[in-house]
Amino acid sequence: MRRRQARALKRDISLVEQGPSTVTERRGIMRDQHDRITRQIRELRLALETTEYKIRVYDGHPEG
Repeated sequence: MRRRQARALKRDISLVEQGPSTVTERRGIMRDQHDRITRQIRELRLALETTEYKIRVYDGHPEG
C-alpha cells in the first residue's frame, strides 16, 4: 500500500509541476486518497471496538 501512496504522491507532484490544466486529475487523486484513508479509519475503529469488547468481556483471556 505504501508503494501506491508513494506513486500517487510522485504523480501528484508531477501534475502540480504541469500547471493548472491538471487540476481535475489532482482532485481525483485527492478523492482516492480520502477514500483510502476513510476505509483505513473504519478498519481501525472496528479493530479498536473488537479489542475493547474483548477487554470488557473477558479481560483478554478467551477462557474467561
